Amino acid sequence: MSRGTDPGADPVTTTTSRRWWVHASCAHHPEPELWTSGQPADKVRAIRVCRACPVRTVCRDESVTETYGVWGGVDRAQ
Repeated sequence: MSRGTDPGADPVTTTTSRRWWVHASCAHHPEPELWTSGQPADKVRAIRVCRACPVRTVCRDESVTETYGVWGGVDRAQ
């Protein structure tokens, strides 16, 4: 273990995991269009799925330059 590494850190939810999106709830959801449809009801449903996502925080932090869609439970169009 390298110095400064948190042994309790979850590799799925850290930004050092370059493939965090494979763990995203939206990546396995049967209706992927919910995150980009723009319809208010779809946004509500997408945000509800995001709340239980194991990588929600990383998604939100990594998507700061996005201007459209729901990312990490945040509607970027707001």
